[in-house]
Amino acid sequence: MVFKIRKHKNPKRGTELTYATIPLEEARNLDEGELRKDLMSYYPDADAKILTRGIKEFASSKMDSDERIVLYDKEGRKGRKGGLKETGDYLTLRKTGKKLTLLPTPLLHQITKGGGFGAVSSILENGFKGRAGDGNAIIKRGKDQRFTHFGRPSKEKGITQGDSYCLELYPDEGKPWGDRREYVLEKADPKRILSINIELDPSASEQEREEKMEFYKKQITHKHGVPVRYFLFHSSPESQGKLFEDPERIFPKNKSLEKRITGLIAIISLGFSSFFIGSNITGNVIGLTQTTVNWIGAVLLGIGLIAGFFWLKKRK
Repeated sequence: MVFKIRKHKNPKRGTELTYATIPLEEARNLDEGELRKDLMSYYPDADAKILTRGIKEFASSKMDSDERIVLYDKEGRKGRKGGLKETGDYLTLRKTGKKLTLLPTPLLHQITKGGGFGAVSSILENGFKGRAGDGNAIIKRGKDQRFTHFGRPSKEKGITQGDSYCLELYPDEGKPWGDRREYVLEKADPKRILSINIELDPSASEQEREEKMEFYKKQITHKHGVPVRYFLFHSSPESQGKLFEDPERIFPKNKSLEKRITGLIAIISLGFSSFFIGSNITGNVIGLTQTTVNWIGAVLLGIGLIAGFFWLKKRK
């Protein structure tokens, strides 16, 4: 078995995500028979040949970003434009170290027509039930894509006024629509909701934003166990009409490598400075003059304090 099937459980919500991993080297030389044996029980309607080719090409490429694979029906029926007919299932391929991970691909559904937080609460309680027709969702293109921008700010009065909402979720029923990776989402259980992404009213003050986030924390995270991300969308003449414009994420903020390194430098420098200062006091340093010890301790202390200052500043 070249694929390892994993399960990620969320005991608070009673949900479970099934995904698969395979070493990159084995993925580059994947045999269709191996894929059929390991994965076809999970995707019985997929075309094993197309899926195998897609995995091999992505594993052999220099791409670092995620890739999407459309799963086709095994009969290979022709669509209107001569392509294979889509079943509506998508897989996300992601390189993680020396492994390739296969994940189900979520959808993004944005609350439209000023539906507001009342619509979000109803979906969290009862699940999503849509009607067949034009695309009401899109296939998520990348891990940082959080909005479709089809929606409008809430017209509700009170603390939720002016906010916009986008749900990240897995479909139970639906199908692709059109040529822009749009999707007709028909049904999704509440447990299939992965997160709620909220664009806060850009005209709200800092204090009002804090009050909004506290409200959503109680009404969504505490009540339903669903994560919430908060964003600010800075509109401009250049950004109008762009479907995938990225807003500024304000909480929780992405942890950057720079922030981690700064914190590590602060801890190490302060730790060694305390050692040298302690050695200065007790006289336990061998082979170093008192002046050298003083200088080393002072320099490390200074580096630790400066790094600590910038680390704290980046956390705000």
